[in-house]
Amino acid sequence: MYLTWRTGAAALESAAALSSALNLAYFLTRSLDADERTARRLAAAVLVLISIGVLIESIVFGALALSEESTLDGEKVIWVRLCLIAGTVAMSLLVLRRLVWR
Repeated sequence: MYLTWRTGAAALESAAALSSALNLAYFLTRSLDADERTARRLAAAVLVLISIGVLIESIVFGALALSEESTLDGEKVIWVRLCLIAGTVAMSLLVLRRLVWR
């Protein structure tokens, strides 16, 4: 079987999208669970944001790999990556909060 780089890239992005959808469902459940401690619910909410970001990014880049276009302009890349960047910044804030409280 012969795969082009575009087909291979789309397959990898599909795997990432499926994984992030599973993660999203799990962490959303954890973040909404009233029995969890507040800190754990907050951490799960940050992971929800990151999972959404990976899901969006995978869908867009997978579609791009299968399209005739070869690149996205800079502004579109920023919009695609916005949730992932926000989640990463939020995770860093949680880490810094933990380090300061030690």
